[in-house]
Amino acid sequence: MTVDGGESFEFAVARADLVRIRAKTVEEAAALAARLRDAVGSRPVRVLLDVDVLLAADEDAAVAALAALDGWTERTYTPDTVFYRGGPDGLRELIESLQGVDGVTLRPLALASTVHRLVDDVLPALRPTAAPTPGTLRERLGLALPANRYATSN
Repeated sequence: MTVDGGESFEFAVARADLVRIRAKTVEEAAALAARLRDAVGSRPVRVLLDVDVLLAADEDAAVAALAALDGWTERTYTPDTVFYRGGPDGLRELIESLQGVDGVTLRPLALASTVHRLVDDVLPALRPTAAPTPGTLRERLGLALPANRYATSN
């Protein structure tokens, strides 16, 4: 579930063990994650920060790409969470500098160009020796499977 305040926060506190959050800054994200964990208490909860991403060769190229996207959509992009635009090195630095969250959910603004740069330039530098991890996201994060509400009890 995604938390950005209000009702979603209360629901996450009551039920969730994996929460995506949106925050305008990395400092706000760390504070929201801490507030969420404090409210949850002893129950384990994993927190992922949504990050909107526009990757290009460098910041100038990303700014130009964003202007082109704004032109195509005929509206100005307004982020509702942390927004990174620039080259791969800066995104790696941002991800490595995050505190208080367990990971990120990268939301590409330009899918084709961003995914290519993520796969080729960002992920190998973040996990240079890591082999693909088998299993579901829940398994990789060490979370138990939720109870099956459709299972019958005997």
